Amino acid sequence: DITFPPEQRTDLWGVPPTFFDFPGAAELFRTDVCTGTLIDEDENGNPVNPTIDMTTLPVNDDNDAVPGNNLLDYACILEHTIEYLGDDSMQVSQTLLFWGDPAAIRF
Repeated sequence: DITFPPEQRTDLWGVPPTFFDFPGAAELFRTDVCTGTLIDEDENGNPVNPTIDMTTLPVNDDNDAVPGNNLLDYACILEHTIEYLGDDSMQVSQTLLFWGDPAAIRF
């Protein structure tokens, strides 16, 4: 879970994306809403921190941030909220899932 610093308010559909900087990647990795099978409880039905079943991720050489390193370098957004702060600013909070060793960036 991360709450980014306040930023300039935008129209709802104009909210800038969050990017991840994976070491060794040729470019920044743009995150999108998660897909795949959500796991939010263990095999006994107890709640756990939500994650995605890695075997159901849409990861291939086109969207693996650093293809060919034999590691999965991928990120997605599980939850996204925007709070209007007044004075024409907003603050974005997200629950981000990632595999690898990235840094999250907003412009």
